[in-house]
Amino acid sequence: MRFLRRIQRLFSKDDLAEEIDLHHAMVEEAQRAEGLSEEEAHYAARRLMGNATQAREEARRVWLAAWIESVCQDLRYAARSLLSQPGFTFMALVALVLGIGLNTSLFTAINAVLFRPWDVPHAEEMVRLTLVDPQFGAGGFPVRGYRFLNEQSHTLAGATLYRGYRVTLDEGSTGQAVSAYFVSANYFDVLQVRMTAGRGFRPEEDIAASPVAVAVLSHRAWKGRYESDPGIVGRTIRVDDVRFTITGVANESFQGTGNAPTDLWAPLSSLRLARPKDPTVSDWLTNPGWCCSEVAARLAPTVTRERAQAELTAVYRRFSEEVKRPSREIMVTGTELLDPKKRQRAAPILVLVLAAVGSILLLACANVSNLLLARAAARQREIAVRVAIGAGRWRVIRQLLTESLLLAGIASGAGLLLAFVLPDLVLRTMGQPLPPTAHLTPDLNVLGYAVGIAVLSAFAFGLAPALRGTRLAVSETMKHQSAHASARFPLRGVLLGVQVAISVVLLVCAGLLLRGVLRARSMDLGFRTEGVSAVELTLPTNTYDDARRQAFLDDLLGQLQGIAGGEGVSVSALVPLSDSRNSSDFVVPGMSP
Repeated sequence: MRFLRRIQRLFSKDDLAEEIDLHHAMVEEAQRAEGLSEEEAHYAARRLMGNATQAREEARRVWLAAWIESVCQDLRYAARSLLSQPGFTFMALVALVLGIGLNTSLFTAINAVLFRPWDVPHAEEMVRLTLVDPQFGAGGFPVRGYRFLNEQSHTLAGATLYRGYRVTLDEGSTGQAVSAYFVSANYFDVLQVRMTAGRGFRPEEDIAASPVAVAVLSHRAWKGRYESDPGIVGRTIRVDDVRFTITGVANESFQGTGNAPTDLWAPLSSLRLARPKDPTVSDWLTNPGWCCSEVAARLAPTVTRERAQAELTAVYRRFSEEVKRPSREIMVTGTELLDPKKRQRAAPILVLVLAAVGSILLLACANVSNLLLARAAARQREIAVRVAIGAGRWRVIRQLLTESLLLAGIASGAGLLLAFVLPDLVLRTMGQPLPPTAHLTPDLNVLGYAVGIAVLSAFAFGLAPALRGTRLAVSETMKHQSAHASARFPLRGVLLGVQVAISVVLLVCAGLLLRGVLRARSMDLGFRTEGVSAVELTLPTNTYDDARRQAFLDDLLGQLQGIAGGEGVSVSALVPLSDSRNSSDFVVPGMSP
């Protein structure tokens, strides 16, 4: 309470003014007692008391730091000064919003892929586990290897395995495929995902010998496909024409841990029911050499990633010895979109983009600095008056920098608003939406970046004009009705040269980039693309086995060749240059696998 009273007294000008007036009256009374007239006593008291404003400032220093009120005064004066010149303020803000907004939006995207973990409770505890093979690089886990880790590890609070498939929902053989993940029973428990309705999976629902056909819907699928049916829990739906019972609906904020929004989750063992004719399912669930499923884990309290990595590698080495498989190391990384190796590959591109967008900010700062120099030249008489009545040079510089900080702060706020819209808009325009685990909304990291870039920008464009504008001869400036900036140091010319240089570099880079894009579009791919059409065909999973699928494709190919005149028709598992990949392993005769 005493502290609050001091703050109240700090901003109570009436009490302090009354106290100073009382001292002034006492000194004036003493002067009259010495025989001075009332007017002479009044002026004598003022001379003896000195500067009343300075006395008030010194009195406030006794109560609390005077800079609090001083900063508020500077901000109020800066706001009035900027409002008095709306043309200058508008032009400066346009340049700064463009520079700071683009940088903030870019950092929002970088933050989403480099620094932002999954949007789950206590995300800092979540890690991804990857098997590192010295020959083939990073890869996934076999189901048996995951279960061994989850049972034997002491550094993990829990680990979960998941693998994505394309399935049809409630539409039999004519339905469009959606994204589904078959996961370990503890998937939602490890991630600590809340349910909008119902529950997740129980351990007994993920036993390979007795699979149970249950599933959890995403909030998106529940709302879009089932019209937010309040009775969805317990309802039976068809997954690849196999009946599954819905046990729950995931929280709206959770869209999965894969590269695309997930519509449905089901236990690992239920894949036997969903794909009864697929011979690879049994191998995936039981074969210790079968990969590749993704594993995420939640670290136990106080456990570091380094300690977990050492223990998990040792545990997996024991598993490899038991199943007589080559031993591999385990890499523990965060759940950010790009792991350390991908970051290394992306670093050159990010540096180039940051340099380009940073150059735009530098160009904006040079532009605003030039505007401030012109404004300082027009305000030299005002600055001279302030210096003449007792303001020190650094006090005036602080006031001018406050104006720069206010400009940068407003631009940074507008840049934050822009960062909510621009990154997602650009990616959607390019047709490259980020995975659901990457969130493009600004967070505290972006807020800190916006504040930091505002402060740096304010000093970048405001310090030189402030120093230049306060370097003047007070007496000479006061004698003239107008004053002009000294030409002893052609700062405005230097800034103009910087703007031209940056603009030329950006234009050259943009031209080279455009030329590269045009060249890539006209590059010879080694095969003819004119007049070629690609049609994607998905056959019902549980209706066609391998033999029937091959017969169907042979019949389709024959009919299409007849229509096309016997040439120009083929069947491919992957479209060339599409966003897909596949691989096959082989062993050279005479070499060990």
